Amino acid sequence: MGSGDKFRTDLHILNRSLDPVTYVTLYVRGADGGLYVAQSFELPPCTETVYDAEEMSLVPKGSWAPKEQVELALGDAFEYLAFFDSHGVGWKRSMTDLLKGRAGLPNAGIGGIVWLGEGRVKKAYVCGNGNGNGHG
Repeated sequence: MGSGDKFRTDLHILNRSLDPVTYVTLYVRGADGGLYVAQSFELPPCTETVYDAEEMSLVPKGSWAPKEQVELALGDAFEYLAFFDSHGVGWKRSMTDLLKGRAGLPNAGIGGIVWLGEGRVKKAYVCGNGNGNGHG
């Protein structure tokens, strides 16, 4: 597959907590090296939101017109998800870690926005983790 091939994986964002999480912000590292951000949104408790790969795109900074959107391509990669729990504690979830107190904008500049399209919300398969903090 060439560098212009389309990103083919739908994005699944789960909240398996019994509480909602707020100010959820998605960060994607573009193949161009830029960091792209999806605007903040909220995840209801016990839900899975699925974003269709066909609808997602990157919009470079300074070119906010939809006609200038670039489809997500192979080489664009999930960087992390930042959010706040129901107690106002910030979290940062990467592919390998969950770090407490790390939510918020990165120090590096933002290269543009991630256009997610409409997400499909469904009930999460597993909800709660039994240890009382809801972060499992």
